[in-house]
Amino acid sequence: ITICLWYKTESSYWGALVSNHDHAMPDNGYQVTSSSLYGNGGFIYFECAYNDDRDGQSTHASFNDGEWHFVSAVYTPDGSSRGRIYVDGILQSGYFWGGSVALPAIGATPEYALTIGSAKEQAWFEGIIDEVSIWDRALSLEEIRTNMYTSLTGLESGLVGYWPFNEGTGSTVNDYSSNNNHGTIDGATWVSSDAPLGGYYFYANPY
Repeated sequence: ITICLWYKTESSYWGALVSNHDHAMPDNGYQVTSSSLYGNGGFIYFECAYNDDRDGQSTHASFNDGEWHFVSAVYTPDGSSRGRIYVDGILQSGYFWGGSVALPAIGATPEYALTIGSAKEQAWFEGIIDEVSIWDRALSLEEIRTNMYTSLTGLESGLVGYWPFNEGTGSTVNDYSSNNNHGTIDGATWVSSDAPLGGYYFYANPY
């Protein structure tokens, strides 16, 4: 599993970037957040959970600097590997919680809605998000660095969701992958993009 996106913070508080996490007991799903439920500061937190077994980690470094960063969170659901976080194409060191998780494939828990910029009506992210992609395989470092500055076609191998936020108006965010999982904007606005890639982006501040 790989989750990629461009983002820029406007706050050091906990906010979800991408979440398919149920935030209930037992924990299930995955999430990538700026800071976490356990603390603020602008670090990146990545967690995968299944039946309350979880593999979580946070970066040592903070990225609450008002600059664009490309995050890639990678997890191999084989029950033995640990998650990895790359920022701007560089593998990050960090703190780990829990252990390896035999996470089911993406789509195996459809009851947990995918959200961008929040997590189940909480953890609202204060900042800007662009070019979100989700993959059902672990991307290599070479692929991550290539995709960082490349608009995807939607037909790439293993790509299960791709939201480039190119609409610029309206309340619909289109999924450019073959799965057509289009979304609805709730509490965010469109602004013209100054991201390293993209023409518009998603301003995820509900306040």
